[in-house]
Amino acid sequence: MKPSGQSPSVFDAVHEDIEGVLASASDPTRYPVLAAALASALGDELRRELVKLVAPQLHLRAPRRYVRVMCRLEGANYQEPVLLTDISATGARFLVSSSVPLDITRAGDMRLHLRTNAGPRALPVALVRCCGGDERHTDIACRFLTLEADHPQIVAEVRSNIFGDSSSLASEP
Repeated sequence: MKPSGQSPSVFDAVHEDIEGVLASASDPTRYPVLAAALASALGDELRRELVKLVAPQLHLRAPRRYVRVMCRLEGANYQEPVLLTDISATGARFLVSSSVPLDITRAGDMRLHLRTNAGPRALPVALVRCCGGDERHTDIACRFLTLEADHPQIVAEVRSNIFGDSSSLASEP
């Protein structure tokens, strides 16, 4: 049974996440009672019920892959190279130089310029938050404002240029 308000693909992804958590719950040294219950005759039914219980409460986050790709961030008063460090289907994170001020509350329309096999692309982004940094760099998170039909291919290409096709997803905190 799919939770109301979630598409089938979202439900399937949440279900996979829960299955991953339940796989670690089968460790008898860490969770002896839960591991015994999951290994019992009713273990499969218990697993299904736990998925039904927990799935609606999880907020699905797009899978992350950590990268190191030079791009250019451009806006009305800002045009600087940035180091793309994390990309997903819904957004990205990058490092900007602390020596060039960037006020994300007044940034307005921004574009993230990157190179693809099909040529240069400019992805419209909204700066969401500062995630940290040091004296040299500020870590900025953004979300993609529009998703063109080829957006999944662009994200996959950025990932594969760094990791190749067999890369694994970055672990969630």
